[in-house]
Amino acid sequence: MLVAEDDVLVRLMLADELRKSGFQVFEANHSYEAISILKSVPVDVVITDLHMRMAMEGLELARYVRAHHPDVPLLLSSAHALPITDCDYFDAFFVKPYDPQRIVTWISQRQPTNLDHKDSDVA
Repeated sequence: MLVAEDDVLVRLMLADELRKSGFQVFEANHSYEAISILKSVPVDVVITDLHMRMAMEGLELARYVRAHHPDVPLLLSSAHALPITDCDYFDAFFVKPYDPQRIVTWISQRQPTNLDHKDSDVA
């Protein structure tokens, strides 16, 4: 599992919750670091913030994931955007602030082969 998030507190909170739930987690501070991780180790889920401070943002990372790892589920989150429901790049959208347990639950309830539709969390 890869968490790409430039807000350190959000990234640590989510990574800690995922680890407590038994997942192996790799953390990236920006999209370039996330791509470097994706090139070096296999991951089963990518969670990324939509807007990060580096030149390459979450949507560009999503495009990279879909182009190079098309079967990896991709979760997008943002505090500054409305949920995007017509994008083929991601499998779910979580609006910040979110309860990290909601993401853990989403991941736990789905198998990568059962991701045929988009989900949104607008709470």
